[in-house]
Amino acid sequence: MGVAEDKRLPDTWSATENVAWKTSIPGRGWSSPIVWGDRIFVTSVVSDTEHGPPKTGLYSGGPQDIPGGEHRFMVYGLDWETGAVAWEKEVHRARPSKARHLKNSYASETPVADSERLYVYFGNLGVFAFDHRGEMPGRAGRSTTNSASTRSPALSPPLPGRTTGRSSA
Repeated sequence: MGVAEDKRLPDTWSATENVAWKTSIPGRGWSSPIVWGDRIFVTSVVSDTEHGPPKTGLYSGGPQDIPGGEHRFMVYGLDWETGAVAWEKEVHRARPSKARHLKNSYASETPVADSERLYVYFGNLGVFAFDHRGEMPGRAGRSTTNSASTRSPALSPPLPGRTTGRSSA
């Protein structure tokens, strides 16, 4: 479980108030960023085709078509102090094989980390493992999720018997 060590956290913020830095990350990803030590990890999927802005309001639309174009499934490691992208890795590049929900993205699953590894789950593609420097020793496992064509998974991979969140070191 993550712990906020600084008890002086702001009560309000905006695009300019109580913001230490901003970093533009290409693509679309609705997972939550996570922090471990001096790194912030985030995921995104970058398409070479414009798919329009995210839908808002009440649900409508029904089943969606599989989007065209090549999609790059990305993982980023940002520097805690500056927000600079310390590393970025592409884990998969292809046209998606399944549709996504019109209010979701292909990068909705929040990564998890422990003291040695970062684990990133991209739905039907599986789980990918990295060290905190962005080196990828290999795929951690295949997904057993078979998402319906009108939904996108949004589950984070569990770490049995381990604590996740920001380290106290």
